[in-house]
Amino acid sequence: MPNGMRIRMVSISQFRKAVLVAFLLSIGQACSHTQVSAPQTSAQASVLSQAAVAGQPAPGDLAAPGSASVTIVQGQIVSVDQQNRFVTLQAATGKQVILHVSNQYSLAAAKPGQPLIARFYEVASVDKLVPGQSPFARSLAAGIVNAASDGTSGTPFTNPYQFAVTINAIDKTGKTISIKGSDGAVEVVVVANPLSLDQVHAGEDVVVTLIDVVAIALDRESSSS
Repeated sequence: MPNGMRIRMVSISQFRKAVLVAFLLSIGQACSHTQVSAPQTSAQASVLSQAAVAGQPAPGDLAAPGSASVTIVQGQIVSVDQQNRFVTLQAATGKQVILHVSNQYSLAAAKPGQPLIARFYEVASVDKLVPGQSPFARSLAAGIVNAASDGTSGTPFTNPYQFAVTINAIDKTGKTISIKGSDGAVEVVVVANPLSLDQVHAGEDVVVTLIDVVAIALDRESSSS
């Protein structure tokens, strides 16, 4: 036998005892884990179920990027597209708003006919304005999605969510732009084509085209007693 090498002999009975002990310990450990984790799983399922039933967004909802304006619209759900994550809301004004809903619990809880209060921010592209190209947005107090033409001269766009606005301020770092309509109301939107911000400046009239309406929260409106 080479120096330094040791061989420990274990009898068959000792081996069987060791295997049996290890087996019993593993069963005990598995049972212990099951007993600890079961209440936690049940609690999590309960919270998610309550959030879905109540129509309230679960933790982890979106927040408006940077200084983007959050618009609140009250209305009623017209339709829900679970696959594409869209909820169509008819506002109190009668205009329909298509919301992009990322929160799966809010989306699952949304049902046609439900009264709803939606909070959202808007994403828009920014382009140079050709003189006389389009009338200005009358007001952006309720967002581009609810804007209407101010009726000034100019060839209107065929896209109902495309308006001429005036740049109030630019945030290249946050990829947002502050814009205002003819009434002076200001909205901050996320810019879909941020490279265009190098081509425009504050005080300039530009064209904004609504690209997306991103829901931050969908709150079921409480029924009045």
